[in-house]
Order: sequence, then C-alpha cells, then structure tokens
Amino acid sequence: MKGGHSGSTMLDKIKEKIPVWKNECDATVVCQEEPFAVAIVTPLMKRAHASHYAHDVCFVDSTASCDADNHVLTFLLTATVAGAVPLGVIITDSTSAASYTAGFNLFKSVLPDESFGGHGHPSVFITDDCDAERTAPQTCWPAADLKLCLFHVPQAVWRWLWAESHRVAKDDRKTLMTEFRRIVYCADECEANIAFDEAINSETVVEYENYQEYLHHWWNRRQLWCLAWRSSQHRGHHTNNFAEVTVRLYKDIVLCRAKAYNAVSLVDFTVKVMENYYRHRLRDFANGRISAQHLFMDRLRAKSSYLVSCDQITDYNDGKYGVPNSDGTELYIVDLCLGCCTCRHGMTGKFCKHQSAVMHLFNAAFPNAPGVTAEDRHKIAYIALGDKCPAAEFYRNLRTGQGHNATTQERSDNVAELASNALMSSGDIQERKSLERPSMDTLLQEYHQPLCVNCARFSVDEPCHTALQKSSV
Repeated sequence: MKGGHSGSTMLDKIKEKIPVWKNECDATVVCQEEPFAVAIVTPLMKRAHASHYAHDVCFVDSTASCDADNHVLTFLLTATVAGAVPLGVIITDSTSAASYTAGFNLFKSVLPDESFGGHGHPSVFITDDCDAERTAPQTCWPAADLKLCLFHVPQAVWRWLWAESHRVAKDDRKTLMTEFRRIVYCADECEANIAFDEAINSETVVEYENYQEYLHHWWNRRQLWCLAWRSSQHRGHHTNNFAEVTVRLYKDIVLCRAKAYNAVSLVDFTVKVMENYYRHRLRDFANGRISAQHLFMDRLRAKSSYLVSCDQITDYNDGKYGVPNSDGTELYIVDLCLGCCTCRHGMTGKFCKHQSAVMHLFNAAFPNAPGVTAEDRHKIAYIALGDKCPAAEFYRNLRTGQGHNATTQERSDNVAELASNALMSSGDIQERKSLERPSMDTLLQEYHQPLCVNCARFSVDEPCHTALQKSSV
C-alpha cells in the first residue's frame, strides 16, 4: 500500500516505510508534516559526502511534476572525476522559502559527521536565480559562498531583451547581449569595471533607460555571476548543468517519463532505482569503460607538446611553477597545492595545458587532475560499492609495476610513433609493420604471465571471483 495521494495517510505510510528502507537499502529517510518535507540520504550519498570531492562545489536544482501532487524534488550534487554524484534528495510540498528551509534543515539533521568532505559545508553552492531556493542553503550553511549559474544569467538577460514590453529594437538586442557577455567573462575585477563602463555608456544603451536600470540591477550583484569574482574552489564549474542533467536522468531513467503515485513512491524510486543507476555508472568508470578523462588528458598533452623539458619550466619551489606560452611571450604561474593557473582557463581551478605539462614533466600530483590513475578509479569504486570494493591493486594495470607514469609514458610513445608514421609513406609503414610484427606465440607468452599473476592475487576475493564468472558467460 502506498497510502493516499497526500495528507496524513501518506505521511503515516512514509513513517511506516522508513525502517523498511533502512533495513533493505540502508537509506536514511526522515520526514515532517508541517511544512511537509522529506530528506533522503542513501549509502552512496554518504560515501560521496566522505570523499574530498564534496568539499569544493555543491550544485542545487529543483524540479516538479514528478508525482500526482507535484511535490518538488531538490537535488544536491558534487562534481567528481566520474561526473556528478548525488549528495542528497529533498522532497517538499512547494517552492516557497519556508518549505525549502524546512527541507534543508531536515537534510542537515541526518548528514553524517564527515559531511561535505569533513568540512560540514561546501565551499560554493551553485544555484539558479531563485530567491527561495537560495535562502535555504544560505540559512543552513552561512559560511558557504553562493554563486549563480553562468548559463542562466545571460539567458535571463536575453529573455528580457526579447520581451515585447521592454521595446528593445531587434537590431539592438544582439549588440546589448554581446556587451553584457563581455562583462560576464572578464578575467579580473579591473577588466570587469572597464567592460561595465563601456557597456553603460555605449551608443546603443543610451537609447534605453529601462535597460540601463536593468543593467545596474545586475551589476550590483556582480559578485554572484561575474567570472572575475570566482576562485579556484570552483574547479572550473560555473554552470548548473550537472544538476540539469540529473533532473533529466531522474525523469527519463528513474521514473521512465511517468508520474509517481505520491511522495512515498518518489522516496522508493530514489533509494532503489536512482541508487542502482549511479552505482552502475560509477562502476563503469572504475572499471575503465569510460575513456573521456583519458581523451581529455591526451588533448591537453597535445596542446602542451611544445614543452618537452623541465628546463623550459621555472621551479619556484613551494609547489609553484612558471610555465611559458607557446611563443614565449607570457609566463603563467601554476600552483600545485591549489590546483590552479594564472591563465584564463586555469584561474578558477580548471585543469589546463600548463598544469598538464608540469604534471607530466615533474611527476606532480594535482588535486584537480582528471581521473586517469588507478587510485582515482579506486576512489570512485569505493563510492559505488563501499566495503565490497576490491583492493586498490585490482584497478592497477595488468603488467606489474606499471602505474600512472608508465601509462603516461606509453601514451606519449604512441603519440611519438604516430607522428613518425605520418612522415613515412604508406608503403614504408606496411613494410615496417611486417618486419616488426611479433609472432603469436610471443604475444601469448607476454600476456599469459601477468594474467596468471593477477588471477592468483585476486583468487580469494569473492566479489572479483563473481565478476570474473559473470564476464566469462
């Protein structure tokens, strides 16, 4: 039984199901009646809270039309090397500030001790420009910094310019939008001030007093949306796209584009179907079935291919390096500890080609580096599997002794070989391959020994043994 659509019968059913969800799924679910709110924290979400990823950025977004009573679902997510991972789900009866605040307070009451990476709150919340939605996290975690999505702000300006009531000429809309976007993407505060002065005094803006007031309104809130007021804690994340995608996945995969019966069903779908989906997705990454991070690293290595020696980079000690650009006209400072660079791409914590060069040439470990190592995959596997996660050695390369450096070197050698082949004619390449092709017996012998070593190493691991049996079917 699912109880009634709403009211006391539905609330009684949720309270009745709470111990069931705890016993079957180890999920923590709490609820209150007035204002109605439900907070959900699953085992995967608890492990995500305990990871270091959860401290930097938390994405918040809400959606409705998921059940017959249009309860509002609010997702909290963090960014990992495997993509967005949920930290919690809140269900409320409306989008009012009171309902949001009640839901967030309820969620805060059931968080584990190591919530948000052990800091108790994230460094940054990224939300849409909704006062009610922003009030709740600001009330619960006043020490966290709230920022607006860098996609929705220009979108709101574009809609304002196209509104018939504002009477902006069609030919002027593109000009005004271009000037506003220039302010949004300024790299420093001085540049942003100059861009605003130019925009507010341009020939086009002078003709629209209403737009001047509107632009002043946004400028007074510039710390929330302008790129110049963002730090390395953002890790290059400036939009709420992770949350937008999560909402779509929830409706497409969890609910199959159908409405749930009531809030009880929403909780049940969340602790079972949604949990299972993210567990499988993270396992795919941990098992090396997703190559996006490797491809991203390869692109950065190609862009920084002009840096081939440590002598080209200045080591300032204390984790700081001076990296020149391709033509040697500028010098960018890379901070290893913070995981940032003074270039436009790396200034807000995004991993850039200059950091990639330092990582490759100095064997340095960056906190914001893409997840291409066995250690990264093991951390994601632990979020997905918990105590059932295999040992870290399970995610290392089959060849003993080959770690990240060997993998990087191997990729570099492949790139060098491709570049060399590009200079040869097709006939020369075929002749070279025929001369260098090893016999089948040699290949079998080369791969048979590491396979036997690894099979013996994990023969006593029951989950690994079960996985090998499934893959052999």
